[in-house]
Amino acid sequence: MLAFLRTAGLIGLFTVLIWLWAEGESLATQSVSPRVEFVSPRSDLVVRLDAESLAALPGDSGAAALRGGSALGTRLRLQGTRASMDKALRLLTLPLKLTPGVGTIPATPGVHLIDLREAIAEHPDFRHLAITVLEADPPAVRIVIEPMNTPSMSSVMESIQRDPATARSGGAAPK
Repeated sequence: MLAFLRTAGLIGLFTVLIWLWAEGESLATQSVSPRVEFVSPRSDLVVRLDAESLAALPGDSGAAALRGGSALGTRLRLQGTRASMDKALRLLTLPLKLTPGVGTIPATPGVHLIDLREAIAEHPDFRHLAITVLEADPPAVRIVIEPMNTPSMSSVMESIQRDPATARSGGAAPK
């Protein structure tokens, strides 16, 4: 009788463990609204959202672009295992930083149309998860990558030689 109870207990324990494992591996679909931010890959480049392409977006996404911002609110529909979905949702509590030169986002200066679904799916934090980005809203955004406009040392020196008062006034000629 004792052997029978022990066997039944072990079978029950294994059944519960297999059920818990299977629950974690079952597929789930979830909508989430993370903040996506484009960050510059180098200190000499500026990455910003194109204001014209985002002006029609609802909420603060268009307003951020009009201010020359690099972040926007998105809506994503994700599908994956429950365990991977939990990890993805934890990652998306903070802004998701997309960097030109990583995945399909080009790093060359200019105006580029970025497929958000694809860019987020190829993000290094998501690549190892069993997550599929089914939809992204907006589906695409236009970013502008341009060199930072910082004066070279030679142009600053030329300016000071032409007008020494410029150096004393912090760059602007005194009034």
